[in-house]
Amino acid sequence: MATQAPPLRISVNGHAHDITASLDTPLLYVLRNDLGLNAAKYGCGLGRCGACTVHLDGVAAYACLVTLGEVDGHEVTTLEGIGNAEGLHPLQRAFLDEQAAQCGYCIPGIVMTAAALLDTNPQPTDAEVRTALEGTLCRCGSQGRILRAIRRVIDGDVTGGHIVKDGSRDRPAHQTEQDVRTRDANTVDAFLELGPDGTVTVYSGKVELGTGIATALAQIVADELGAPLDQVRVVMGDTALTPDQGTTAGSKTLQIAGPLLQRAAHAARQVLLERAAARLEVASNDLTIRDGVVRPIDGSNAAIPIGELAGAPF
Repeated sequence: MATQAPPLRISVNGHAHDITASLDTPLLYVLRNDLGLNAAKYGCGLGRCGACTVHLDGVAAYACLVTLGEVDGHEVTTLEGIGNAEGLHPLQRAFLDEQAAQCGYCIPGIVMTAAALLDTNPQPTDAEVRTALEGTLCRCGSQGRILRAIRRVIDGDVTGGHIVKDGSRDRPAHQTEQDVRTRDANTVDAFLELGPDGTVTVYSGKVELGTGIATALAQIVADELGAPLDQVRVVMGDTALTPDQGTTAGSKTLQIAGPLLQRAAHAARQVLLERAAARLEVASNDLTIRDGVVRPIDGSNAAIPIGELAGAPF
């Protein structure tokens, strides 16, 4: 008869635990099934999504890849170990303040990844934060709020960050009125914004998942509005800025979001033509927009860059 291996003692969140299991058992299984620590989630099982991220001696590690035998003699820390309802970690507080969690499934891994970064580099640049988060995946598209939450911790802005009401939606208390945009999907301003330098910002509730929709949506707006493509920037899936357009699902993004942006750009074009017509004292149907400039159709020299027509909502 085979002799059962003796329990292996591991340290998790500062407490010792005796675990009887094969040494090649993934740490994630032990955390969830044996210890009841459910913050680390099973996602891909391949170390590519980051949902299971924990700290191993303070270094971010994927619990789906680390085995029970590999944690012997090391300290494991999970999300439950860095803070709780009575004493939140600054990152947990900031994520709540920014309402950065959508479904919340991937958030524990993202918080743990950010915590490991800040433990070694308390003042990382935005580029360093993005690089650290490359191994995590937010399926809900709340990356904008996630980055703002981490930036708040870096800047020491995590006290008094309650949420206040602003009309029909919430915004962080530190956010100014100018930061809050209309997100009524029935208005042009929900989708487009024109800057004084002629830059056109497109707001899309859909997100780029590698299919090139960011470029496609920018092209739709540039073509309809008459703006150069290199002056069109696309903001996607930032729940503080973009309209709610539901889930991102392959080709349905262009099917649903494309026509909406085309109509918004067409409406904005008409407004710009009317503003230019009033300034040039001509009929709006005698004008056109090409390369970001309003010009008379007859080819005369009068011309107005669209940036000069900005400054008011569409």
